[in-house]
This record gives sequence, structure tokens and C-alpha cells, in this order.
Amino acid sequence: MPVNDAKRFLKSITGRPEFMKDLNQCQSPEQIETLLGENGFEFDSAEFVEAWTREVASSPTEDYHHHFNELRMWWEMLNRF
Repeated sequence: MPVNDAKRFLKSITGRPEFMKDLNQCQSPEQIETLLGENGFEFDSAEFVEAWTREVASSPTEDYHHHFNELRMWWEMLNRF
């Protein structure tokens, strides 16, 4: 299920700095989608937002909430195309 992939991505991405770096170097939405697929993730931006919303809503602490807000900003910059 794509939303579950997005949720899994959110929980794992900060522990994978090389993957983040590779995503930052993508030059198109297609490259981002391909790289995500190669790493076992299949979701689109709307599914990312849905997963993000669920995670923020269940944030147990303010730091956790802040962390997910930073990921959302990063994702939006990544998908600036």
C-alpha cells in the first residue's frame, strides 16, 4: 500500500543520509520516483502528505513533531519541479 510505503519512508529516511543525498541530486520527479522504487518505496506526493499528516497527528513529543515538520519541508524542496 503506497501510504504505508510513505510512512515507512518517513520513519527511515533520516537514518539513511546517502539515500537523502541521492534524492537531493535528482533532477526530475521521474528520477525521484525511480530512486524511490529502487529502494523499495512506491508512493506519490499526495500519499507522502497523507502519511506525514498521520505521523504528525500522532506525534508523542514536540521534538518528534518538529522532526516531521523538517522532513515535510525537505520533501517539498525536493519536489520543487
